[in-house]
Formats: sequence, C-alpha cells, structure tokens
Amino acid sequence: MARASRDEIKKMLNIKNFRELGVRHAEQLVEMMPDMDKEVRLKVVEQLPEVVRFAVEAMLSLQRAHESAIESGDKSRQQVNQTCRDAIAAYAEQLRRDDLDPETRRGLNEGLERLVAVECEADVSHKRFLSGAFDKKILGVGAVLLVVWAVVGGRAVIRSGGAPA
Repeated sequence: MARASRDEIKKMLNIKNFRELGVRHAEQLVEMMPDMDKEVRLKVVEQLPEVVRFAVEAMLSLQRAHESAIESGDKSRQQVNQTCRDAIAAYAEQLRRDDLDPETRRGLNEGLERLVAVECEADVSHKRFLSGAFDKKILGVGAVLLVVWAVVGGRAVIRSGGAPA
C-alpha cells in the first residue's frame, strides 16, 4: 500500500499545517497511521501532547461547569426545603387550633399531604439530577481516556494484532 505524504495527510484532515491538529482529528489520524510515511508519523506524534492538552483542558472546563450546576442545584434544593419546612410549620400551627371544624381540618391535612408529596418528589428529582451529573462526569472522564488512548495508538495496535504500526 502506498504511503501518504505530509501534504496528502494535511489535505485529508483539511488542515494547513500539523499545528492545527485538534481532538476531532485524533480518530482520523489513528486510522491513517499505518499508511503514513515514517517522517509524517513522527510529525503527527510530535503534535500528540498538544491534542491531549486540548482534551484535558476541555474536560476541566466541563468539570467546572458541572460543579457550578451542582452547586446551583444544591442551593435551589435548600431553598425548596426551607420553603416546605415553613409551609409545614404553618399547617401544623393551624392544625393545633381547637376551633377547626372537621372539613377545615381535613382540608389542612390534605394540603399538608400534598406539600409532603411535593417535597418528596423534589428530593427524588434532585437525586436524579445528581445521579445524571455523576454519570456525565464519568462519561467525560471516559471520553478523555479514550481520546488519549486513541491518540497514542491504541486503535492502531489493536488493528495490527498487538504489534505497533
């Protein structure tokens, strides 16, 4: 099979020079590695630390956004909790009155039950949010590891049956 030249590789990746390599090129590069001239492979490998750095910076940015979203969600949850506690206290105060007729007492109890149900649903929803956030963080870390693995030639090693290309 003919070896691809530097210019052919740049044309296939739609870049002007190898300094433009980014994370999005990693998979393409790994697939092309076996067909590259040795000199071209070396130039690509020289740029790999930069590609990995971009991937890590992207993940750190996502992590900061993720942490901010969790902090905001926690503050919101605390406000909802406090509002519900205040409302429950108001219901309890009303229910302590001796002069309530049975219908009013039943209405207050039903309101209290609805409030508790809303509070429980808010708690479940917040836990789902945290679980989803954790899952996204795990996926993000996995994505970085995958990019790093692909960039350093894992895919090429697998395709060549365990021997580096």
